[in-house]
Amino acid sequence: MSWEDWIMRNDENGPITNYDFILDLAVQHYGLSKRNRKQELIDMRHCLIKWWKKNKTKFKKYNSLTAVGRSMNLTHCTVLHYVKHRKKSHDYERNTICIYDFLTS
Repeated sequence: MSWEDWIMRNDENGPITNYDFILDLAVQHYGLSKRNRKQELIDMRHCLIKWWKKNKTKFKKYNSLTAVGRSMNLTHCTVLHYVKHRKKSHDYERNTICIYDFLTS
């Protein structure tokens, strides 16, 4: 492993976990940090946040609502809304099949 890889995998709190790395990759690959109101993007964010909530204890870098929100340019209130109140859209399953496979494989 080169020193650049080590820097990318470490933050001020110590080494990041594979789950942190997967979340970073998903946000980057699917463009979840962009400001956009498209239903497909909102559903993918919802799926990612539900996956994060389910595996919350396995994260080191993203161990809070604020940290997850910061990765997607959202406030902690918006993340909390996704966790507790947002209902799945009509096309939720179709819109999230790719990101769900990415996160669970």
